[in-house]
Amino acid sequence: MHPLKPNRNSNGDPLEELAQLARLETAPKTDVTTDVLRQIRVQDTIVAQKPLLWLALGSTVAALVIAAIAIPTFMSLVDPLNTMYQTTTASLL
Repeated sequence: MHPLKPNRNSNGDPLEELAQLARLETAPKTDVTTDVLRQIRVQDTIVAQKPLLWLALGSTVAALVIAAIAIPTFMSLVDPLNTMYQTTTASLL
């Protein structure tokens, strides 16, 4: 790149001269391929894991529901005399 020197002898528009000088300059080459591919790879990994995250969340909710039902039932089976003193099924929970 060469420094911009205004031409004082010309009668043209100084902005037009500056634009012509700018057109002669070459833009620096920047290789962003690696960064773009890395971002795509990260996004693909997150998108690929979303169904697994939903499946894990559903499994956790199902396990908690089953545990909420099974623990009181198991406790009543372990101590059968205790169920005689409980009058409602809600008290098992």
